[in-house]
Amino acid sequence: EQYFPRHCYWLQMVYLYFTDLNKDDEAYQSFLNKQKGFIGNMMADPGFFFQNAIGDHRNKGNSRYLGFPTEEKLDAADYDLAYVKYKERFADASDFHFYFVGNVDPKQLVSLSEQYLASLPNLGRNESYRAPTFKSADKFEKFVVNKGSEPKSSVRISWQEELEYSNKMNMIMAALGEVVSIKLVEILREEEGGVYGVGARGSVQRRPYGRVSFSISFPCGPENVDKLVELAIAEVDRIKKEGVSEKDLNKVKETYLVDFKEQLKTNRFWINELLEADKEEEDPTNILKFEEKVKAMTAEELQEAAKKYLDDQYFLAILMPEE
Repeated sequence: EQYFPRHCYWLQMVYLYFTDLNKDDEAYQSFLNKQKGFIGNMMADPGFFFQNAIGDHRNKGNSRYLGFPTEEKLDAADYDLAYVKYKERFADASDFHFYFVGNVDPKQLVSLSEQYLASLPNLGRNESYRAPTFKSADKFEKFVVNKGSEPKSSVRISWQEELEYSNKMNMIMAALGEVVSIKLVEILREEEGGVYGVGARGSVQRRPYGRVSFSISFPCGPENVDKLVELAIAEVDRIKKEGVSEKDLNKVKETYLVDFKEQLKTNRFWINELLEADKEEEDPTNILKFEEKVKAMTAEELQEAAKKYLDDQYFLAILMPEE
């Protein structure tokens, strides 16, 4: 019974979001003013400017890309239209999915759901999304951004290849990113002493189309950019030729398994996994097979992925101080 009031309040709020959204012009204007207040400060930061410049450059021709919200864009925003569109989207709860994770009383949850969720408006719509056709160019390109007066640079090397999504390949690319991070920390930071931190990330996405994404990022001094980029690419090439050591792969596996056991205790983990399984139309019980899949990964699979997807057609973005 101690959970009843809290759940009741939360479900009442859900009901009101669907049926009685408050339109407040004064609050909206206050929000715009606050946004304008920190937009200028954010764009003045070289690191943020760099990331935004990459997004703008990589999305040229993408009609769905909005970019960073400038003051002009905020002034042009139509609150009346946004309110109309919100009501339109939330006029039908029939294709909404609701998730409940945590220490709840099932009987009370059913009763409250019948009261606050089953009574939501139902128009019987069955909608689906239309994926945009835009795709970033898959070619080698060097993109230099000049911003800031301090002698600090940032480097981002990224690959992207089309590939049908699979949970297994997503895990392999993520593990490859972890292994590359281990090696680059050894080479760039410990041996060369040229970077403050370095990391690599890999993943496979299903939407808007199936693709592999892999990136290496690090900050460094402007005088070290060319040398460290060369070393990073050389390490990727070495992995493609010589493979991944069992020692490094086991480090990654051990980290995954330890983190997984801790995550299993959190509501955030379960809600995210259930949402992802539903969105990707996968069997949610695959969550319980995670340890088995981690242990089954091989060094050969990571090497093959590197050979296949980390080719010479990468995007090299460099932040340099203003001249």
